[in-house]
Amino acid sequence: MPCSNCGNGSFQSVNWIENSNEVILENNVHVFFLQSGGENIGVAVTKVRPDGTTRRIEASAGGGTPSFAVWGNPRIYLAIRIIRPVGAADLNRTIAIIDTEDLNLFSTIVVNETLGVAQSEPFLLTCPGDGSIIYAGSPGSMLNERRDLGLYVANGRTNLDSAGSEIFDGTLTAKAFSDSFRVVRGNNDDDTVLFADRPLGLSNFTDENSNDISSLVFGALTVGATESLQFNIENNGDNCLKIDSIVNAPPFTVSPFISNRTLLPGEVLPLTVTFRPTDRVSYNRSIEIKGPTSNTLVNGDNKLICTGNGTSPDVVFNGNKNFSKVPVSGSKTRSFQIENTSDIAISFNGPASQPGKPFRWNAFSGTLQAGQVSPAIDARYSNTQRADAAGAVQIPERPRGNCRSVHEHGAD
Repeated sequence: MPCSNCGNGSFQSVNWIENSNEVILENNVHVFFLQSGGENIGVAVTKVRPDGTTRRIEASAGGGTPSFAVWGNPRIYLAIRIIRPVGAADLNRTIAIIDTEDLNLFSTIVVNETLGVAQSEPFLLTCPGDGSIIYAGSPGSMLNERRDLGLYVANGRTNLDSAGSEIFDGTLTAKAFSDSFRVVRGNNDDDTVLFADRPLGLSNFTDENSNDISSLVFGALTVGATESLQFNIENNGDNCLKIDSIVNAPPFTVSPFISNRTLLPGEVLPLTVTFRPTDRVSYNRSIEIKGPTSNTLVNGDNKLICTGNGTSPDVVFNGNKNFSKVPVSGSKTRSFQIENTSDIAISFNGPASQPGKPFRWNAFSGTLQAGQVSPAIDARYSNTQRADAAGAVQIPERPRGNCRSVHEHGAD
């Protein structure tokens, strides 16, 4: 379905048909004039249903002039207008709006002015494209009056609002029908509608399995590491969803970059949120979806809550660190390895043991990817006296900067 947005000057008048043979619409709807003595005395509408039965609507002109108009795509709407002479009937100006999907009467607009004799015809304006907004009224007759009969939304629903008869004083007048409908019009000669727009699209957040969500939970992640989760913005509304921008909430960022994006009804926009903690704290942030302008939020889901925790990198020492009994003047060598149990790469280095100590090892360094284990590092214990001994190998822990130790024990 195309987008419908009636901005300044985008309304269009319907084409009233007063003389025509039978008009057949795409959805098995037939429209034709009822005649008597060569004169059009009314309008008839028939629809052949899938079960073969026929539904029929008739509108009698009652001595007046009948006409009809057809518009809309893909849903088709029909209006029947009856203009009767002054004094010929109580309802001398009538427009009936019909949804041709099932021939249900959508709305009836009645104009029966009593302020003057020289009455004018009611008007009907629609949006280009699907024609889902209908703006109708009467220009009035005395003292350049204007009668505004309301804004109607033809989505197979009842009319949104009817303003009733209102006399405008020549200044611009704005009428709000709801949060997302508004009409601004002036008391000028051609009764111009200056601005109106239909309901906005409806944003709905889902996960990669199309389940409705309101948040993304990342859990614990090492400072400097990254993790990504996918979510979707679905347009569940009847009109296009206009996204001006998506505002990141560091350390949570959205990709790809979105600017001035329009989603058709039913369209899904897949997005990725990446979490990169910069400190060892808990994070709770909201990513905002702006639209249709940069200072407003979209209709529906517009704030995605993202949570996660920043943690320190971690390593463990694998290997037998107990040298057990070693005779005086004897020695024994053990090996250990450093395992990176973090989710990021870390660099490590350890200085050589101090001279004269019972435990000796060479300086070591390296870089370990997440889950990787270092080559074996040898430590030698030389027993010089009958006494227990203990030592510690220390490495700076990146990026935290504290030290991790492996303690070694030996005895004679």
